[in-house]
Amino acid sequence: MSNFHSTLSRRDFMKALGLAGAGVGAVSAAAPVFHDVDELTASSGGVQKLPWWVKEREFKDPTVPIDWQNLPKMEGVFPMQAKPTLSAQERYAMGIPGGSSGTWASPEQAQVLFDYMKKEFPGWEPGYAGLGDNRTTALFMATKFMRMGMWPGEINMGGNRVNVAKAISAAGGTATFTSFLGLRSSETLRPQDFGVPRWEGTPEENLLTLRQVVRFLGGCDVGAQEMDSDVFKLFHEKSGKKQLVIENVDEAAETPTKLVIPAKAKYILQWTARQPYESTRRQAGEYEDAAVYWSYQRFPFVGAIIQEFIHALGYTAVSTHLSGYHSSAVATLTGMGEHCRMSSPILVPKYGVTNRAMWVIMTDMPLMSTKPME
Repeated sequence: MSNFHSTLSRRDFMKALGLAGAGVGAVSAAAPVFHDVDELTASSGGVQKLPWWVKEREFKDPTVPIDWQNLPKMEGVFPMQAKPTLSAQERYAMGIPGGSSGTWASPEQAQVLFDYMKKEFPGWEPGYAGLGDNRTTALFMATKFMRMGMWPGEINMGGNRVNVAKAISAAGGTATFTSFLGLRSSETLRPQDFGVPRWEGTPEENLLTLRQVVRFLGGCDVGAQEMDSDVFKLFHEKSGKKQLVIENVDEAAETPTKLVIPAKAKYILQWTARQPYESTRRQAGEYEDAAVYWSYQRFPFVGAIIQEFIHALGYTAVSTHLSGYHSSAVATLTGMGEHCRMSSPILVPKYGVTNRAMWVIMTDMPLMSTKPME
């Protein structure tokens, strides 16, 4: 039996909920019932509910000092190592597993990691693919499907093997369903299409609405920051092979050489999503990363839906997905978390680093800026 006892009395607890003196029936009657999105939005208090020990800092002033004047604009993400030319089977025959997980490591580097993991996790073995035992490997293999928004290669459809990626490419499409402009499905109509004014809210109401949509779709929290020339330095010069530029135009556009963000789309929306907690805590380094891949399978699609939602409200919503910005750097500005000693992850007060803050959308829907945290 635990020796821990709360020092908070039941009366104080109920008082904090605004229910002091209420009976069970009254408490049940006070439970909120939402009839529409307006009521759902109005039910929220502050946009970010932070623990008492977290302090807010000034805009563009995270705990890591930034020399904005001399901060260079980056060309792209950190360099990716070329994948080993050996096949998965050849690697395994050499006694160096890692066929599916060898993106970041050469065979020699993989062996160093495997040796360390065996020391760190007694009894751990890399298995045939460097991912642990067969069940762990099978979960990883399953979560690879359509990760990062990628169209699948050959899959079973109607009793036939169909290469979806190849068919979409032949039709002029791209390797992913994620898009700078958003999918803009023909089924997603806007108020303007009917001569109806678009929905208008205050910047705070807009951000609260988007938070509720993010949570409805399985995400967690939202943050926002207004774009200026400093903040734009955290976006790469190029996304893929196309120049990322801001221009005074009415509509976002994608050409063969550039991605055009309208100057009016100056509001950055960022949102977070939880990863499976226990599997994130217990994964052996980067290798047993089914929890990571599950996030990368689900949430690019969620991001595409959020773009559709903003578009259906009558606003612009563009995204460079994972290749056009430094997500963790942006997250320090939007108050999604704090830069920490683990380098690339963002430390979130409520969830540690079992959480992803990858997702950024730029919009002309006015959003209240949220502050960096300490």
